[in-house]
Amino acid sequence: MKISNLQKLVLGGGLALSLLVVSIGFYGFRQKIKSNKLEKEKLDTELAFKKKELTTHAMHLAKKNEVLETVKQKAHELKISNTGDQGYQQLIQTINFDQQDDKNWRNFIHYFEQVHKDFSKTVKTKYPEITNNELRLMALLKMNLSSKEIANILNISIPGIKKARQRLRKKMQLSSTDSLENAVLSI
Repeated sequence: MKISNLQKLVLGGGLALSLLVVSIGFYGFRQKIKSNKLEKEKLDTELAFKKKELTTHAMHLAKKNEVLETVKQKAHELKISNTGDQGYQQLIQTINFDQQDDKNWRNFIHYFEQVHKDFSKTVKTKYPEITNNELRLMALLKMNLSSKEIANILNISIPGIKKARQRLRKKMQLSSTDSLENAVLSI
């Protein structure tokens, strides 16, 4: 069977067109992979920045509470040495109010949720009896902070942290051999 020149031309054109379509498809696929890689790198960079920002914010909270506690103790010492002045009592009340300021916690939780997506929702779903204070403790444990750092941030004593951890272990139904930190990190 003889193939005419027109058939050869159509066949060659079809083959060239097929190669062109495959080449364009391959180029588009490579561009999409490259675009996805750049997007992933951008997200990784943003996540690293948010983690750094979250840690900085947590350390700021700890330092602020530590400084305020020192000022509060000094003001209390001044009040004891000079009992007639009401200004010292007002200073202590102001510092106590500032230590309990929830605005800093809202900012912290905002940053925390950007780094650890849906952590609060997951905890509340898995452990509905967890209180907001226990959720704060879990968030700080998730950041791998020490008991001393957590105590400074939450403005409670280290024995208070130990009691809070025990209550949390009980609510999470962890045995004495289970690690609270590992349980929280796995959420």
